[in-house]
Amino acid sequence: MIIFITGPDRCGKDTLVREIRQRFNSVVFHQLHYLPIPKMSSSEQQAYEKTMNNEYFHMINFYSENNINVIFNRCHIDSLVYAPIYRGYSNEYILGDEKKIKLKDNIFLITLIDEASKIVQREDGQSQNKGDIGKIQQEIDFHKKYNQASCIKKKFIVDMTNKNFQSGINEAVEFILYYLNKSD
Repeated sequence: MIIFITGPDRCGKDTLVREIRQRFNSVVFHQLHYLPIPKMSSSEQQAYEKTMNNEYFHMINFYSENNINVIFNRCHIDSLVYAPIYRGYSNEYILGDEKKIKLKDNIFLITLIDEASKIVQREDGQSQNKGDIGKIQQEIDFHKKYNQASCIKKKFIVDMTNKNFQSGINEAVEFILYYLNKSD
């Protein structure tokens, strides 16, 4: 099983990863965190990202082919969201590269979003957006857009707006369980 978890900072990604690991305690998961792009010139960043994404998609296929369970805290969708907002270039090519994933039944994309004003309230100074509500709204909009554009078939947006944190996390876990039970 491969689970991609994405969304703006402070929406519950780490909490969701912990919950999945607890709920599937008999399943061994490797947990990977998609790394931010180092600070370098724009052309160096783009070259670095292309290399990293190429290796990333090969790695995903290796995991899929060998039935290795992996949770990605952040994923290739984040590169689509953050490059135009914070680095000034588009990574639309990633949608084409995503088609190289050997899609199997147990690949999931879960996008967590929330109201921009609530995200600002939870800001701790570590986010790229630094509490800028306009940038946060862009992140939310792009996360929705690229969730829809993804070729991953089992995908779900958990909108935390007007929900308590735990009910949103439960929704995401139930989404995975639904498809796992359906394939039995």
